[in-house]
Amino acid sequence: MCKEFLNLVGKSYTELLSLFLCDISEDDDYYDVIACNIAINFPGRLEMLLDDLSGQRLRGAICGLGLAEIRGSADRIKTYLTHGDERIVNVAIVALSRVGVPGDWSLIKPSLNHSSPYVRGAALRFARAMLGLGAKPILVDALKDKSGAVRWIALDELDGLATNELAGVVEQLLSDPDSEVRDAAESLLASIRSI
Repeated sequence: MCKEFLNLVGKSYTELLSLFLCDISEDDDYYDVIACNIAINFPGRLEMLLDDLSGQRLRGAICGLGLAEIRGSADRIKTYLTHGDERIVNVAIVALSRVGVPGDWSLIKPSLNHSSPYVRGAALRFARAMLGLGAKPILVDALKDKSGAVRWIALDELDGLATNELAGVVEQLLSDPDSEVRDAAESLLASIRSI
């Protein structure tokens, strides 16, 4: 019923909120898109809802603030960096990478040791976005992570930073047990060799 109204152009706050409050379980992006539209078109309203949200809606609201690049929402987003749900922490880091500042790294750095590989991966992406070349040692260290997903993200984020001195380290990952890591290592090596 709610998905038939996905044309969001010109919707009032009440209409967007009604869509946001619909129960949608089969679409991961639904709440993100609606929240982003609320954040862009009705500044401040989405942040006022955060305390009353949970689950997919909370994740979507935080994501929406990041997608809309609502810079003033950074302090509010930071309050979710220690949330008990790894999906919320993950999306808070991703959103903060869009609205935060490099100094926020001190808040994100502990997430490199989080139990969730998705949170660790989000922390690596944050490091790359905020620290630029300064993220290189962090990314290289993450190539030893126990999770293939984290190793893959580290390789992906090293693209554009890695030079020939890392070729040997990356070559070792060509025999990684995870096929996505092997593919990412091969891609990064091609990028290094083209420099």
